[in-house]
Amino acid sequence: MTTGGHVVRGIAGAFALLALAACGDGDGPGTGGGLVTDGSDSDILSRLEALPESPFGPGDNVIPATGTAVYQGVMNVDVSGAPDPFQLSGTTRITADFAASTLTGEAANFELRRGTRVSSASGTVNFQNGRIGQVGTPLTGDPNDVRLGYVGTVTTPGTVVVMNGEAVGKFRGAPIQGLLAESADGHTVRLNGTDVAADVTIAAEN
Repeated sequence: MTTGGHVVRGIAGAFALLALAACGDGDGPGTGGGLVTDGSDSDILSRLEALPESPFGPGDNVIPATGTAVYQGVMNVDVSGAPDPFQLSGTTRITADFAASTLTGEAANFELRRGTRVSSASGTVNFQNGRIGQVGTPLTGDPNDVRLGYVGTVTTPGTVVVMNGEAVGKFRGAPIQGLLAESADGHTVRLNGTDVAADVTIAAEN
């Protein structure tokens, strides 16, 4: 699947991991410090993928000019470049201010997973410089674009992951029912002081 010219990689893994959390597998609790574990979050991907990108052309524009909306879901960080690869999954809350064309929020309640091994993680990732629609001079992009800058640190004993990047994607549905965004190719995070490859995916719905 693509969002705004970016292939959404690793997102299926995020929701598969959430489904595993419901079973309580691994060496940590299935609750994951606040992750919803009734299986409902594992359906976010399929729900949003089934929706078209939110239209914005003449006669069918669904991108509001005013008002706000809140989207909740998952941030998944697939740290594939680690010597022992793992994933971080946390819950997200994102507020869209359509009049200001901004997105703000955070991700928290992270879990670290290696296979079926699960451990709670601490830390918060803040969404900043989030933008809706076209950006730059001259303007580029589409009115249904979403851009989420993110910065934060997530830790477990022996593991420190520092994130500073941007996820780009699209609003989905008519009317808007959610958003999907991901980091660009070649993205890295800092793992215990060393830059390693990692894919970041954000999926949220209202």
